[in-house]
Amino acid sequence: DEKALKIIAELAEGDMRSAVNDLQATAQGKKRLSVNDVSWLRARNRQYQAFDVLRMIFVSKRCDDARNVINSSLLDYESLMLWLDENLPRQYTDPEELAKAYYYLARADIFLGRMKRGQRWELLRHVIDFMTAGVAMAKIHPYKFTKYGFPQKLLLMAKAKDMRAKRESVCEKVASKCHLSRRKASTEMIPFLHVIFETPGLVKRDISRWLELDESMEDFLKKQG
Repeated sequence: DEKALKIIAELAEGDMRSAVNDLQATAQGKKRLSVNDVSWLRARNRQYQAFDVLRMIFVSKRCDDARNVINSSLLDYESLMLWLDENLPRQYTDPEELAKAYYYLARADIFLGRMKRGQRWELLRHVIDFMTAGVAMAKIHPYKFTKYGFPQKLLLMAKAKDMRAKRESVCEKVASKCHLSRRKASTEMIPFLHVIFETPGLVKRDISRWLELDESMEDFLKKQG
């Protein structure tokens, strides 16, 4: 039955292996494949990466299509908001498109703030509607391929988190060796170690060996302190 084959093709969403597997599973032992034979099939719950999620939102022509993208996304809604904020100017080059898209993204951010402050989780649907359907419907011109970028805020947050982790590791070693609290190690010892490690000389090598610092910790003391 041609309709049965069309159903399999649609549910496979372009995945040839998926289509072949479904065809084998439903047609095994049968001479003719009917619509009833494939009615149990369901679209696979694929998890899409950030770049795919952005593309699928921007290419959407219907609100429901854009809204449903988040259900198959590896991104949480807050991360998706950052990805959209970073890449809207790349995708929407028309000032009118860009203004509309940022308006809806701003509305999503407002509702997100209200939701988090008041623990009003019923507002989440508005957050998702604005950041997906709203942004997609801001489109005036046909979708065009765009190279997306990683959100700078996420990069800065990751870098800051890494630096905090290194500082904590150094403070822990200093506190243990000097019998101090981590707080005192951070406020009283780290500044002096920074001066020592940014100055040429062999003393820092002996201190590093005594504190059992690795290369990343030494680098932290040289640059940050």
